[in-house]
Amino acid sequence: MGYIRHHAIIVTCSESDLLIAAHKKAESLELPVTPIVPVANFYYSFCVVPDGGKEGWGWSNKMNEMRVSFIEWMRHIHLYDWVEVLFGDEQGPAQILGQSGVTTPRADKD
Repeated sequence: MGYIRHHAIIVTCSESDLLIAAHKKAESLELPVTPIVPVANFYYSFCVVPDGGKEGWGWSNKMNEMRVSFIEWMRHIHLYDWVEVLFGDEQGPAQILGQSGVTTPRADKD
């Protein structure tokens, strides 16, 4: 029996071509994404939304792996502002799991 824990990634960039590339990468990994939206000061953003899978179940595990792959891809490019968050966890409070510019290991290992 699993429980729901929401993982999301918010990605922002001032170069629309780069953000389109990140969006396509997330889609190629089968991550659920929002459309790209323009925001103030010539920035663009999109979100990788929670997958809705129960923790420990196959779908959730696959999406965890895909999020890690996507984040590693963004880390190598160094041109994106992003944050990965965890919320709605029955086991604890909301957390920032990772963010651009910080190379510490993820707080969430499963």
